[in-house]
Parts: sequence; structure tokens; C-alpha cells
Amino acid sequence: VQFAFAVQAKAAGRLDEALAALKTYVAGARNPARGWFEMAELLREKKGDFPAARKAYEETLRADPAFSRAEVAVGWLLQPIQEKSRDMVRNPDDARALLKEFDALIALAPKSISARNDAAFFLREAYGASGQKHKDLLDACVARYVAASELVGEFMPGYERIPYADRHGFAQVLNDTGLMFQYYPPVLDLRRAEKYYRMAMDWTEFGYWDVYGNMMKLLDAEKRLEDAAVFAENCAEGIKRQTISAGDAQRT
Repeated sequence: VQFAFAVQAKAAGRLDEALAALKTYVAGARNPARGWFEMAELLREKKGDFPAARKAYEETLRADPAFSRAEVAVGWLLQPIQEKSRDMVRNPDDARALLKEFDALIALAPKSISARNDAAFFLREAYGASGQKHKDLLDACVARYVAASELVGEFMPGYERIPYADRHGFAQVLNDTGLMFQYYPPVLDLRRAEKYYRMAMDWTEFGYWDVYGNMMKLLDAEKRLEDAAVFAENCAEGIKRQTISAGDAQRT
């Protein structure tokens, strides 16, 4: 009743009444995640109180890390970390400090692919900005990419019903994990790189252009011409069917 009243009050613009009802709801609900999430959305959208909204998003994840809107909460919690990353990527000590913030969010959302992927990308940039002198940043980067890829997992029958844009996003994580093992000598492992590239192509039905380029370089370097020909043939139709528009992936 409290939750339904809060939804109605919010729709009618009675925001303080809605907040009061949600506070009552989260205090007594067996699983208060949806109450915390609704509170966070109200505080962010209607009140413009971003600090309070972030606290409510955090409580959403504490209440239920597997909540259906958990990735939305993760996205808003990542935003301030990403904003700080632009200034902290150049200094290794700053990068290590920001990694703690990424990891705190990962601890709240242990099934979040995006939290690990964003942390890994930041660490990759930080490692490059340091002149590739701080291997601990590289090792931390690889560990988070690998963890994100493990959450993606292998493509299974029935997954073709997942929207292509989502599958393309999963393939991006797998591709970026693979390139770490191809282009960074301290962790070079071409077999692992190939494994991730082939997983990415499974998710996109041989439709991911970046994977195609990376894989062909790998096969060419190893003089695996027959494998390269088979791979190129498999990709010929898949890549042609893929279109990328305004940052979204879709099938034509």
C-alpha cells in the first residue's frame, strides 16, 4: 500500500508525500530494493538531489544486488567516478585511489559487467598514461576484464533472442579482454586472446568488426592462412549485416 501510494503521489507531483511513503516502505519491506530504487529515481529526476539519489541507489544494491534495475543503479553510481577519472588517469597513485572507488561499487554489484568493464578501461588508460611502467595497473586491468568476461560467459542456444545491441555490448567486453592478451607484451597469451575473440563473434553471429581485425592480425602473425580464410568467410556476411548508428548496434 505504501509503495502504491508513493507511485501515485509522485505521478501527481506530491513529491514529499511520495518520499515519506517510500521511507516507510523501505523500513518495513522484506525486500526493500524497489523502494530504494524508486526513491533514488525520484530524488534524481524530480528533486535534483544527486548525492541523496546516489545513497538510495547504493541502498538498492545493498538490499538486492540482483534487483532487476541493478544495472541502472550501477550506471548512475559510475557517473561521478567516470567524471573523476579524466583527472586521475595520468597519475598512478591517483589511479590506484580511484580503483578503490570502482572496487567498492563492484562489491555492491558483484554481477555487474559494466562496473568491471569501466574499471578495466580506466586502468588500461592509466597504464598507458604512465608509460607502461606500473605493471600493477596492467594486472588489475586484466583481472577486471577477465572477471567481466566471465560474467558474460559463452553464447548459448536461445541467447539469439537477447537484443542485438546487448549482445554487441557483451562482445565488446570480450574483444577488449582479448586484446589485452594480444597487444600487451607483459601478459601476452595469444591462445587466450583467440578464445575471447571467438566468444565475441559467437555473441554477434560473426558481426563484430573490431574482433575481425584483431583476429586476422593474430592469424596472419602466426601464418595460419587456412584458418584466416575460414574465419574471413564466416565473417563476410555477419559483418555486412551489422550497422552501428549513434552508438547503438543493431541488425539490418
